Amino acid sequence: MKELLHDMILRGGLLVLLYCSLHVAAIAQQSHMIDPANATDTVAWKKEREFRPGSTLNKYSKVFKTLHGKSRKIYFRKTEGLQEIAYNDKSQTYYGKNSTRARPADSTEVMGWHLHWMEAECPYYPYKLFSTIGFFAYDIDAHSGACTDVDAIRQWLTSPVHDSARVHHTKMLLTLTSYSTERNNTFLNNPPAWMLLSDSVRSLIRIKKAHGIDLDFNGLQPAMKSRFTEFIRFIRNKLGDSTIITLQIPYNAALGAYDLNELKPLINTFTVQGFDYENPTCGGAPLPMAPLQSGGECPSLEKTVNALLQTLPPEDIIIGFPLYGTRWQRKASGWTSLDNMPYENIRAQYNVNREEYIETYSGSSMVRDGNAIPYEVVWYEGHESLNRKFSWIKEKGLKGAGLWGLGYDGSHPEIWHAVESHFAASPWQKIEPIGYDNGRSYSLVATLYRYRKFIGVSIFIIIGFFLLGLLLSLLDWRVRGVFFHSGAYRGLFACGLIVVAVLAVYLLSDETSSSGNSGLSMFAYGILSGAVLVYITSTAYLRYKNKLP
Repeated sequence: MKELLHDMILRGGLLVLLYCSLHVAAIAQQSHMIDPANATDTVAWKKEREFRPGSTLNKYSKVFKTLHGKSRKIYFRKTEGLQEIAYNDKSQTYYGKNSTRARPADSTEVMGWHLHWMEAECPYYPYKLFSTIGFFAYDIDAHSGACTDVDAIRQWLTSPVHDSARVHHTKMLLTLTSYSTERNNTFLNNPPAWMLLSDSVRSLIRIKKAHGIDLDFNGLQPAMKSRFTEFIRFIRNKLGDSTIITLQIPYNAALGAYDLNELKPLINTFTVQGFDYENPTCGGAPLPMAPLQSGGECPSLEKTVNALLQTLPPEDIIIGFPLYGTRWQRKASGWTSLDNMPYENIRAQYNVNREEYIETYSGSSMVRDGNAIPYEVVWYEGHESLNRKFSWIKEKGLKGAGLWGLGYDGSHPEIWHAVESHFAASPWQKIEPIGYDNGRSYSLVATLYRYRKFIGVSIFIIIGFFLLGLLLSLLDWRVRGVFFHSGAYRGLFACGLIVVAVLAVYLLSDETSSSGNSGLSMFAYGILSGAVLVYITSTAYLRYKNKLP
């Protein structure tokens, strides 16, 4: 019976040991991730092993590299344009450099307006540079609330601009327009038209899975302020809080035509229309379309934004700039506006690469045709003027910028280079590894260290089974004769047991203290405790050996 019980205990201990060994082996296999180098969606990066200064491994780096290799492979998810990978030692973070145009930074808004009659140009828009695109436009009928342009609605429903924007994670808004004081007054005093408009817009947004609306009301008067606020509150309730609503503000209405305190919680973004500032009666000559500064009472972006900042936080404001210019002609009777010219036509007609001039005070681009009779001047926004105004936007802490309308640039890259350099996120973005190839020997050691507490508990369980089996074995006089025959044998056995026990305690303990003496103290206490245990056991045996079976 004793032999059977003894055998069962020893078998149980061996089974526990076998289980622990298999479990650790399985963990080691899992931690050594399968080499994904052959997968089409991963990229491997070879990194030389480095250790933090002052770390224990740094002291033995040569030995470590000899055993485990000088470098290891790290795998990342392959993304479009991933060109370079770097590691920041201080933050212990990996970064990937993207060679393609980056998206706008998270805290930045870059908006563009797609004009429905520019359908042929939409495949060439730099979608990645925009956080939002406004579809221009749903022109509101003041009497019914319906759209006056059937072709615009047809384009909204069939345009590929939606699919392209969705692919590039760019939000789509439907721009609602209403121009002239008389028209706005009629609409704002016609609540039934509000109902039809909201129902129609909500349906159009849902059909195309768009994100909201962009409101462009020009000609509002201070007397309409309360009715306009009431209309905004109505359409916000109809479309819901998750729908984006942006509001364009003409410079000449910024102070008087809007109740900004009431509109602030209802509007996501306020867009200052950075165009139509030109006024030939202010200073005797036409102002630029979007002057940063101006003298006297002449309007400017600086004055408009400063007025808005009295009520609105800067992160709620963006500035919209034109991708067209205004051509002026001076006659004996004064300055006359001839027409608006797309940026592409200005580049072609006036060869602005050679003759472009930046007016210092306004920061705007200008080209003069001194050979024309009468004398002509064209004000517009080019690469350099946009660079200056984008820098000013960032200095003011504003949310971003917009460009009206897309396609007028003629795909000239300098416009988009200015946008990218000021508002795009850094090409270096944080990336997370998806796998490692450290080498099998390193992975096994790392796994043992990672699961050291589990292994320590397993060792204690094995020691427990071993000691229980030993105590039962000592009931046999033959085992006692061998075990207690030699003190050296008992000492060697005790030392082995102590070393294993100290190893288990060490694995279960936290990292060693800064003094570096905790491991030595633990070993000394283990030796002392083991010696006392062996002494007590031997003394008890010698005292009661005549009574043992």
